Amino acid sequence: MDKLEFPIEGHSVCPNCGGAEKIGRAFIDELIADKKLPEGTFREGLAISIPFTQVLQSALAMPVPAFPVLQICFEICGNSECHTFYITKIILSQQDVQVQMKQQGPPGGLPGQRKMKPHFLTG
Repeated sequence: MDKLEFPIEGHSVCPNCGGAEKIGRAFIDELIADKKLPEGTFREGLAISIPFTQVLQSALAMPVPAFPVLQICFEICGNSECHTFYITKIILSQQDVQVQMKQQGPPGGLPGQRKMKPHFLTG
């Protein structure tokens, strides 16, 4: 396989049915319209970020100043007979370790922060 070049463009419409309605984009737009999210957030839509900090630090046996983050942007088809999950873009970026630590907050969480308990679905 050749070296990957980022960003990798995915699908702009549903690859299953060709539908252009997007559940994630509609939800984000509603939150922005209701002023629950600032304008310009989630420009790429729904996304999952995978930071490679632990992998790099344990492989190198030392802290690293920056690490790669793979961001997988995705969408869910809005066609009520489809609802296919599909990738819209894959982005690779570098994040400074100091930024990562600041985003996580102090050990034990922020003052007044609600502790999340595991939730298990039962049949």
